[in-house]
Amino acid sequence: MKAALRKLLTVGTITLAAFSLATPPASAINRVDCAGRNDFALFSTGGFGQTPTYVCFANGGDVDVALYGITHVRSGDNKISYLYQKTQGGELAWRTLGKWQVWEVFSEGGVNAVPTHKVLHIIIH
Repeated sequence: MKAALRKLLTVGTITLAAFSLATPPASAINRVDCAGRNDFALFSTGGFGQTPTYVCFANGGDVDVALYGITHVRSGDNKISYLYQKTQGGELAWRTLGKWQVWEVFSEGGVNAVPTHKVLHIIIH
């Protein structure tokens, strides 16, 4: 009886360990209401005479997105990386911002700046 119980526990432990190794971590990142907070990762469209629209994300993980016309990115209390395409049909590139860093389109093009065409993927580290 003891041998059978020991064998059952061993098989159960091995099965649980194998399942744990095979299961990828869950992505907990989610879109949240910015609500005037500055600790969220924030992506802004607009500017250039348009009313800005803000999209915020919280919690660690990664997510596929389709954000167009980005003019401002703020990391908040996060280290973030995002995959973007500067111009339609252009090359894809990654940008990483440390905690409390800001990127603005005007920092790259001055008065002739053009918004980033599309952000495709966001990672909150």
